[in-house]
Amino acid sequence: MLVRARYPTNEKVSCLIDRFLPVKGRILVKRRDLVKPETVIGVCQPAPGFRTYNLAHMLGVAPDRAADCLLRPVGSQVYRGSVIARRKSLLGLKTLEFTSPIDGVLYHYSKETGLLTLQYASHQMKLIAGVEGVVEKVMPGRWVQIKALVSKVQGVIAAGNDREGIIKIISNPDIAISPQAVTGSCQGKILAGGALLSKEVIYKCLAVKVKGVICGGMHWRDFNEIVTPARGRSEDVGLTVLLTEGFGYQPMNRTIFDLLSRYENWFGMILSNSGICVIPLSGRTTGEREEAGREKFVELKKHLNVRLINPPRLDVFGTISKLGGKETRMQLGIRTPVAEVKVGDRLEIVPTRNLEAIVG
Repeated sequence: MLVRARYPTNEKVSCLIDRFLPVKGRILVKRRDLVKPETVIGVCQPAPGFRTYNLAHMLGVAPDRAADCLLRPVGSQVYRGSVIARRKSLLGLKTLEFTSPIDGVLYHYSKETGLLTLQYASHQMKLIAGVEGVVEKVMPGRWVQIKALVSKVQGVIAAGNDREGIIKIISNPDIAISPQAVTGSCQGKILAGGALLSKEVIYKCLAVKVKGVICGGMHWRDFNEIVTPARGRSEDVGLTVLLTEGFGYQPMNRTIFDLLSRYENWFGMILSNSGICVIPLSGRTTGEREEAGREKFVELKKHLNVRLINPPRLDVFGTISKLGGKETRMQLGIRTPVAEVKVGDRLEIVPTRNLEAIVG
């Protein structure tokens, strides 16, 4: 029996890279065109993202009182560093201020929850190829497929638009990323490393305009907030996150960390739709090999390392202990092939379609 395989890394491979516009726009290249990393291949006008802050908590007042501390009306333009709200304590001895971390619009304030929502400023986006290669396919207004030589990291789940930047190692693979590690030197970069990406680190990254973060794990609740940050909408928040292992505290795979470390200070791209980080390589590199098709499969066998891929259990890893000899009736009466998986100190019966092999 075959199961889908996940190879955490691929180095110096010739493969197909999909470059998506976040919204419908104009594609500026055609099939068989040669492109360089800096070639503009498409343009669009994406809807601006949102960011929500607990203003009442920051000012230390009740939600209805925080509304009186706003210095600008809802709908007004705000600029990064400008003071949006101010509260003076008793006798005026201490002043608390909230300054805007972004350029945009004061979109909404709730007197019930104390949450303030800012909308990012709208702008035209230019999509660059990011790689040196040949255009293989084009979908007008949507995406371009380019054949190129790259090294890449395969993640588990990603959020945000595709983004590119210089790779910077921010943490060891087995410890949580510290907010103090995110400084002004991180602006415009893709940060990599760590076992846990917290909400506090996300806020710090947004404040200093980090492009993306590659980390082992993140708590599901925090991840869900950046997927649907503003009043239930699914919007890009201005930062792309790629998790290499899953949800919860998850030390980054050492193979992944070592590859990213080798390519520190190189240009990289997080392709959110594909859940990968790509490091473009120019020219024809010794040792290059052709990457097979997108889907790779391996034989399901005893002692194979696997990951459960039935969301939201993306943080569950185990080892095949025993293969089911025949189809088993599961809940709802469905009959399906199963395997016995050792997860920690317990055994679980899992449908084989919910397993992914971890190779390498």
